[in-house]
Amino acid sequence: MRLHSVVIAALVSAALAAPVTAAFAQPSAPPQVSASDRETARTLMDEGDAAVAKNDYPAALKAYSAAHAIMNVPTTGIEVAKAQLALGLLVEARETALQVSRMPAEPRESPAFEPARKEATELAAKVAPRIATLQVKVTGLPDGVSPEVSIDGASIVAAAATAPRRVNPGSHKVVVKAPGFLPETAEVTAPEGGSVDVPVTLKPAPNQPPPVPVTPPHPARTPLPNRYAERPLTLPALTLAPALGFRLEHIEVGKLGFPPQNFTNIALGGQFGIIDDFQVDLTLISVDMTEQSNYGLFTVGGLYRFFKTSAFEIGGRFQLGVSGQGYVYLAPEVPIRLHAGRILRVDTGVRFTGIVGKGPARASLSGLEGIPRSNIASVYPGTAGVPIDISVSVADPFYLGLRSGLGFADLGGFGSVTSAGYTFYGTLGGLMGVTIPSKKGPIMDIQGDFTLPWFLLAGDPKPPLTNIWQAGLTARAYIPLGHD
Repeated sequence: MRLHSVVIAALVSAALAAPVTAAFAQPSAPPQVSASDRETARTLMDEGDAAVAKNDYPAALKAYSAAHAIMNVPTTGIEVAKAQLALGLLVEARETALQVSRMPAEPRESPAFEPARKEATELAAKVAPRIATLQVKVTGLPDGVSPEVSIDGASIVAAAATAPRRVNPGSHKVVVKAPGFLPETAEVTAPEGGSVDVPVTLKPAPNQPPPVPVTPPHPARTPLPNRYAERPLTLPALTLAPALGFRLEHIEVGKLGFPPQNFTNIALGGQFGIIDDFQVDLTLISVDMTEQSNYGLFTVGGLYRFFKTSAFEIGGRFQLGVSGQGYVYLAPEVPIRLHAGRILRVDTGVRFTGIVGKGPARASLSGLEGIPRSNIASVYPGTAGVPIDISVSVADPFYLGLRSGLGFADLGGFGSVTSAGYTFYGTLGGLMGVTIPSKKGPIMDIQGDFTLPWFLLAGDPKPPLTNIWQAGLTARAYIPLGHD
């Protein structure tokens, strides 16, 4: 009988290391291991040694495993790994050896433990290249249907069912199933250190229709709040917001000798949310009701939100417009939206409007809401402005607000009518609206807005524009196209 004197000495050392006084080190085995447990482990190790001497490795593995379950120390674990290796259980032997090699060293532990760890590390490295690889390849299933695979009676998780799998060398039984298909069984021999493919073709079961592929659920659509003050800077993904707008503008150009002029416009446009942080703005058609009006017939642009918190949003927008007379308008903007709970909302930012081509000084372009709107930032070519809208959701479904802002315009288009050519200007007005709500979000907003006569501060003591005011009415619908 082979006597493992080192192992027995380690067990004796572990027993003698039990605390007698506080000055002695703790034993390496768990404190709950009793003297009776240690004695039982010694006996089991002796039985395992005797079984190894007779080449009875199944009995040796059983005895060593029982001893290791009691002591859980490197010297018992390495014997379990050796018995597994002798039985051809390469995968199990490597796993056990790795566990032994990773057992942490403890103060005053048995001197036999460190050599056992080193031996386990060497055993794991030598066994690794001898392990075989088996891969099941299933055909005959429609897309979206996953096979159920088991190897030697052990089920494989669906995510790894057809992935290369490490197995012990030798014969294996592979069973493949799927709902609505006949099961298939394959017997395969995996060579030591090699790999083998297991092709399996499943056939539909008689009188049973093949299963319907399972499609992944669509992500929930981000809802649009009913309250106007809570609306985000950009539309939720796959949300369409068509709008119809009417605008009236009055201009008196006293110094040019022109009589007061009124401009009216009806436009159809809107936005579409591509993702929650990006939307497209369009003016599809713009109809002038006066010949003097020079509203853009078509505009296109985009708005991207690149920063968001519960109270602050900031984005970047660019719009391009083409007028009925062929002039091109450019309008880059940095919109900012502030939220104060469910009641207050502030829209501001910085906007610049320019014109490409020789044209009249007046050049209106699509405003912040995608409908042609003459605001302080888009009235004159070369205009830079800071729009300021402060709105309050007073009582559902109504809201009202203040519309104001400041701007800086180049009035060089008026020739010599102004000596400075540049004018600071501002406006003061208001907005009011009502929302038609629903459980899934707003159905429509109907909003009116107006501005009082503008005030201008120019280098010329008598600036050419003496009286400008605007009024408009917009109806905007919200159509969610995504999945709830």
